[in-house]
Amino acid sequence: MKQITGIICFIMLISSAVKTEGSYVIEAFYANDTIIDAKNQNGGGVSLLYCINDRLKAILRGTYTSYYDTRVHNALEYDVTYSHMVLLAGIGYEPPIDLLERYRLTWRNSILLGYSKTEVKADAVKEYSSSDSGIAIAVNTGLGYNLTQNVQFFAEAGLHNSFYYGDLEDAKIYGVQFLAGVCYSLSGTRSLGDY
Repeated sequence: MKQITGIICFIMLISSAVKTEGSYVIEAFYANDTIIDAKNQNGGGVSLLYCINDRLKAILRGTYTSYYDTRVHNALEYDVTYSHMVLLAGIGYEPPIDLLERYRLTWRNSILLGYSKTEVKADAVKEYSSSDSGIAIAVNTGLGYNLTQNVQFFAEAGLHNSFYYGDLEDAKIYGVQFLAGVCYSLSGTRSLGDY
């Protein structure tokens, strides 16, 4: 949770300190990561988007997900925690589709690359921990609904993969990702067309 708080503070600092011609958008979202060797994790995240134009966006995204489990082995109960954190940067594109725009919808697409850290902790008689960090890539697509010129609700699905070369080198840290959240324009407004 400290990592997410740090990411939020970093994004707020950037958005208040940097003034440019384009507009800034902040997103907050629920995240579900299905990770083959690190369980089905739930969490959330934030993104800062810089709108290069109406269709193209530069994205900085931080996500933290986790999974908690209680297990019994030889009559001993212990807790296992899986966590996965990513900090990604990339490009988003919303192609112009008249049919969708008529209903205030946008088709959101993104490809992101960056840092990833996965950790597994077991709290038994003695604590066991295994973690690794490396490079991550994510490709997402989904729909956004423009409620107002400043507010958009969205849902996206996609694939993600983390590449590790230490403790988790042989682990399968990839899978399907689902995001659902809200965007708010910090500067500038989104065109709603003739609705």
